[in-house]
Amino acid sequence: MSTSGNTRYIGRPLRRLGDDRLITGTAAFLDDIRVPGLLHLALVRSPLAHALIRDVDSATALALPGVVAVVTGRELASWVSPLSSPPELLPDRRLKRYPLAVDRARFVGDPVAAVLAFDPVAAHEAAELVTVSYGELPAVVDAERAREAAAPLVHPDWPDNVAFRWEVTHGHLDRAFRQADATVSLRLVNQRIYAAFLEPRGAVARPDPAAGELTVWASTQVPHSLRSSIATALGLPEHQIRVIVPEVGGAFGSKGGVYPEYVLVAALAWQLGRPVKWVETRSESLLGTVHARDQVQLVRAAFRRDGTLLGLDVRILANLGAYNAATTALRTGLLAAGPYRVAALHVLVEGIMTNCTPLGSYRAA
Repeated sequence: MSTSGNTRYIGRPLRRLGDDRLITGTAAFLDDIRVPGLLHLALVRSPLAHALIRDVDSATALALPGVVAVVTGRELASWVSPLSSPPELLPDRRLKRYPLAVDRARFVGDPVAAVLAFDPVAAHEAAELVTVSYGELPAVVDAERAREAAAPLVHPDWPDNVAFRWEVTHGHLDRAFRQADATVSLRLVNQRIYAAFLEPRGAVARPDPAAGELTVWASTQVPHSLRSSIATALGLPEHQIRVIVPEVGGAFGSKGGVYPEYVLVAALAWQLGRPVKWVETRSESLLGTVHARDQVQLVRAAFRRDGTLLGLDVRILANLGAYNAATTALRTGLLAAGPYRVAALHVLVEGIMTNCTPLGSYRAA
């Protein structure tokens, strides 16, 4: 390889190719998308961690000038298919989630109704006028408690709150601990976190009824997965849906999943035949954007006096929140032994459903 002339890159300052539009203010982020005839979406979210949705009264909201429609979860479920269940779930359980909660809210911030208006101010004002009658239910927000037999069930058609179980065993762990000169036991808590990207989540959908096509702009890291999910929810072939990702103002992995609000925007636009836009507020983002980590790790290790690691026993409980059943905790299990040579190893990872904000990825974990 030549290192002379213009082909020489190492040791030279290079001008970044994508920065001009960012520093001159010409870059287009999601909220910069403008479409004629746009309807703005605001969401009514549950203030309770676990509750039956008995009734949604939208009469006062619909009387507000500029409000076009209020859609409930029951209405939405009549013309949209539920989001796909993750394949890692235990065989006898399934997650049946719609973009709006149908009969019960499962975490604080769970969307229960959609308000559409000609401008965002009217939409948010109307959302505050929607009255939801709830029947509060016992909630569980701690994975260790949710693992107990007497814990409230997040999904009542499940026998317990365990979503998935992953286990690996290598070598003879009991022998390693019998032969050890020393052992150590730890209970480690990896706290729940929120990505706090500068640009909150958002999506715009524009239908073209004549062509039978739908264009969606979204602040996402997974446009292809989003297209597939929208197609499944609406019963459309994927080639009729186009997903465009504008500039993304931060993601860190937390925009790497398919959000129900994005599918909702597409579904409402397709049903109403009008373009729809949703951009979350920061307070919404704290409630509705996936959280990450939230693991309890029980670790036992067996050593020789010279420091040789003989055996490692790791049990991980991951608080998955109310939906998604994200398998990010499996990466903790896969990396549990680190770079060390361990003769005997046992790792058990259990994903536990709770009445918390759903879990997802942050920095790949």
